[in-house]
Amino acid sequence: MSKSQLSPATTRRTLQVKRRVAVAAAVVGIGVVPVAVVQLARVQPAPKSLATSSSVQVAAGAAATVWSDSMRAESILRVRNYNGSVIISESRGVRGDVIVTPSPSRPGSPQPVTRVMRDGINVSVCIMASARDKCAPEGYTQVEPRDERGNDATRTASATVRVEVPSSVRIVAGTGNGDIVARIRSVDVREGMELRTGNGDIRLSVPSSLLADTRAMLADGRIIAKTGHGSVMLDLLP
Repeated sequence: MSKSQLSPATTRRTLQVKRRVAVAAAVVGIGVVPVAVVQLARVQPAPKSLATSSSVQVAAGAAATVWSDSMRAESILRVRNYNGSVIISESRGVRGDVIVTPSPSRPGSPQPVTRVMRDGINVSVCIMASARDKCAPEGYTQVEPRDERGNDATRTASATVRVEVPSSVRIVAGTGNGDIVARIRSVDVREGMELRTGNGDIRLSVPSSLLADTRAMLADGRIIAKTGHGSVMLDLLP
């Protein structure tokens, strides 16, 4: 029987079968996601080299360890305090610690916010006036919060920061306003340190056996000690 000789019933059945096939194909097409789309939508894990950060607010008058971990040789520990002193000493072993003690302040005054950032094997710890401040390995940008009268609300908030660091780790420490005291007993000449304060004294204490090396490192820049308004002193440990 030729196509022109198909009965109306046969033609209807043929059309119905074609419709069912077309509908089934459409349904399957909707349910199938192209492989390329899946690959583009897949979330890739962040590279380990990208910086990660965490923050915490410390209560006034209470000492808190805001960071504690082992550090690899030749890594860098950066500690930046916006207002207050920084005290540095050598740790035993390979572990580093940063302990923050906010100074007592008037009721309602903002308390320092600590942010810890990791970039590779290096660590940056920023003690800031506000959670709005920006912390980065290169430094931090301070946004001074104002109270309802427009006065600087950070003037009464400060913190003392104690740092314990292995001798094989380079220490970079700074404060906007305060003294820096570093007591070093076995400073690693290869790594050195960087100490900066905008307003305050820098006191570097070393044993007599390291006096000559320390002076040489100060002269050639392996140890940097700079203050905007204050003195840089080199003392001998007992």
